[in-house]
Amino acid sequence: MSIVTVTKNRYRVDPPLYQWDTNQVLEIYGLSLPVTPEIHFTNDAINQAIVRESSVDNAGVIRADIPNSLLQKPYKIIAYVCIYEDIDTFKSLYKIEIPVIKRNKPKDYNDSDINIDLEEITVTANGTYVADNGYDAIKKVVVNVVPKLQSKTVTENGTVTPDSGYDGLSKVTVNVDTSVALQDKVITENGTYSADSSYDGLGNVTVNVETEPTLQNKTITENGTYKADSGYDGLGEVSVEIATSYYLHFTESIMFNTSLLIE
Repeated sequence: MSIVTVTKNRYRVDPPLYQWDTNQVLEIYGLSLPVTPEIHFTNDAINQAIVRESSVDNAGVIRADIPNSLLQKPYKIIAYVCIYEDIDTFKSLYKIEIPVIKRNKPKDYNDSDINIDLEEITVTANGTYVADNGYDAIKKVVVNVVPKLQSKTVTENGTVTPDSGYDGLSKVTVNVDTSVALQDKVITENGTYSADSSYDGLGNVTVNVETEPTLQNKTITENGTYKADSGYDGLGEVSVEIATSYYLHFTESIMFNTSLLIE
């Protein structure tokens, strides 16, 4: 047994513990706590605490079993006195260091005397897990982690993604209306036409463009190239009234001398 006496935030351990001791009890005197505490035991050889439930007698003495596994090494045992202040608030009140004096392992030491409470747990989510209160360590872990998938129904074209909090989509029901809204139009002028913004496309298109062209009559008095004026589709009747003149041009004169004629 290791007795700890706390006086004005100081404590004294008497007697010390020895390596290979078993079934030792930590007794704490001088603490007045509103609730029964948990004692969290650890040492430099492990990276987690072994939780032990304590008991408090009428004299206010706190007792908790010291894990035998921590007495196999000559490392000082650190005991934290902890309480739950409320359902969500956990607090460590005191830290007690208990020396463990090194000695050789006794021949009659029975490893079966080591009382280690192991827990078997099943986990369904990723994370870091430690043994629950009252257990020294985890014996077996059954891992059954599956992704959280969402089922969705979509009624519009686009990209579908899972909502926040889901890992992916398990099922997507597509119920997009495949019917289209078509607009009927009557076209009376040449040009390029498309459906209005509230329609998916054009349905019946009636073309009623005036096919009788607007032609311009013109009188042409000079040589050249002519086309209809603005506002006309083309030329209709074209009258050509260009004046014509003929000129005779003699380039050489021939004179005859009749005295040179031979009879």
